[in-house]
Amino acid sequence: MAPEMALPTMYIYALCDPETKEVRYIGVTKHPKHRLAQHINRRVPSHKGNWIQSLRARGLEPGFSIITAVVFADWERAEREIIRQYRESGARLTNATEGGRGMLNPTPETREKLSRTSKGRIISEDGKRRISEARSKTKASEETRQKLSAVHKGKLLSDETKRKMSEARTGRIVSPETRRKISDAHIGMQGSNKGTHHSEETKRKMSEAAKGRRLSDVTRQKLSESHKGQISSEETLRRRSASLKEAWRLRKDRSAEKSA
Repeated sequence: MAPEMALPTMYIYALCDPETKEVRYIGVTKHPKHRLAQHINRRVPSHKGNWIQSLRARGLEPGFSIITAVVFADWERAEREIIRQYRESGARLTNATEGGRGMLNPTPETREKLSRTSKGRIISEDGKRRISEARSKTKASEETRQKLSAVHKGKLLSDETKRKMSEARTGRIVSPETRRKISDAHIGMQGSNKGTHHSEETKRKMSEAAKGRRLSDVTRQKLSESHKGQISSEETLRRRSASLKEAWRLRKDRSAEKSA
């Protein structure tokens, strides 16, 4: 019989502010010597990642200290308990979960603390650029896409959620640069690779999804008010006309197919 392999010892550690010595993150690892380097070199958009990058921008690195060592079978409970103790003592931890293998649904208390620490935080233009670059390199697998699609199918937003989303967008000003990028992403530009060109299959699905959808009187009124006084350019009018003509042609083709 092969000898039974011993389970590794797990080390619960803390990342600290190098200037104030305040504990900002609690983690667990099998290899303490390598863990700090991973934190410093891995640029992941998160509360902890942003904190570490803000230190690096000032030529600093977080302090690393081992709090305790535990047997493998006990590390989840021990990490959760230590995180709880630090949070109850007022530590501004950047942990996104309560510890262990993580929780998809943080407690209301944790959500409130994360919200408080994020409010008023201003991300520099360089920070925004790095976050954008990191996300642009992240591609979800086909399996992940299917799972996300299944989760959102038939999902209805409550009136309270819609209200919050509306309030979050109210007063938000989109810069001319952002408007240009959105335009480039959605408008097919001749002689360029820019623009979004939907396949015939995608157009068909979009058409089917829109069929039978009725706008409420309130939505119609809002759309009407938003367009009042709006002057469209000649290019916009031309595109709108071409789009309406194409829609009318497709409708006639479908009618012909049904009557055939």
